[in-house]
Amino acid sequence: MRCQFDQHFYNSAQWFVAHDNYYDSYRRSDPKIMVGEYAAQNGPIAQGTATLGTALGEAAWMTGLERNADVVIMASYAPLFQNLNSSNWAPDLISFDAMSSYGSPSYYVQQLFSRNHGDVVASSTIAGGAGLAVVASKVSRSGVVYLTVVNSGSTAQPARVEIQGVASVDARGTATVLTSSSPDDQNSLAAPTKVAPRTTSLSGLGTSFDYRFLPNSVTVLRLTTHG
Repeated sequence: MRCQFDQHFYNSAQWFVAHDNYYDSYRRSDPKIMVGEYAAQNGPIAQGTATLGTALGEAAWMTGLERNADVVIMASYAPLFQNLNSSNWAPDLISFDAMSSYGSPSYYVQQLFSRNHGDVVASSTIAGGAGLAVVASKVSRSGVVYLTVVNSGSTAQPARVEIQGVASVDARGTATVLTSSSPDDQNSLAAPTKVAPRTTSLSGLGTSFDYRFLPNSVTVLRLTTHG
């Protein structure tokens, strides 16, 4: 399979949030795409900082990349590494000095998406949540469904989740959430996991259930389906 387009995107977090549907209407007969570079900026290109807010913009964008994985066959955040004592580009995914290192909030977004996805896009509906970016995927052999939801707004969004095309959903699952008290929060050598995912257990799940998506958050719900 040949990739004929290498596209680069360095824009504001707000731009990425507004364009999570960028590839939804892409003609499937057109050439495949590699998004060779992308990162949200909170200032002039190559001078911003990696915050929770920029990571949320990227996460919203990535729901569209995953939804359209049949045409976007590769994607890469850039740049990857930053030496804190000699840097000429920001933000970067991982920062380090001679003694230690830490991942930015964007690093944990990349980690969440890489660890929590199936091999087919699944059908789901979220009713009542305003401004949410959503993608669901299913592991064909196990029936596990990953529902990834980005709430880049400043208020919690109660919503009704409906998983379609399955006979049943186990009552128990997990929620892995990346959030913090402010979208301006960032990680550092002194606080390397200030913004990092936390996983909790869920109960009372089914093919339809209520969930409250926290403000300024990326949430991955892991569900086990049957049928």
